[in-house]
Amino acid sequence: MAYLVAGAIYTPVASGRMFLYKDLDRATIINAKILALFGIYAVYVALQTVVTVALYILYIARFDYASGTLLPAAGADIASDVASIAGILCAGVVTILVVAALATRFSTGSTRARTTPCTSM
Repeated sequence: MAYLVAGAIYTPVASGRMFLYKDLDRATIINAKILALFGIYAVYVALQTVVTVALYILYIARFDYASGTLLPAAGADIASDVASIAGILCAGVVTILVVAALATRFSTGSTRARTTPCTSM
């Protein structure tokens, strides 16, 4: 995900080519790209959730060791699971924001590899 964000933000900024955006300022373009990346992340999370629930209901729930419910019965366990899921989602959002900030602030981008070979041993 970090490479996708860095590529989408850094490449047009570094090359100076932001096609079809001559009337808009740079900040508006970058904010629109970040919003689009959040949309892609939301679609990814939604698809992953649908596939996970379908897999659990259609396949895993048949086994003897499966409880048959998606969330546990105890309230404290549900709160713990929801907090864990929210933490994972927030980590993805923070990753997108940090990598976008790094890609716009540094001249080499945040994921560029070293191009000169290391000769010291």
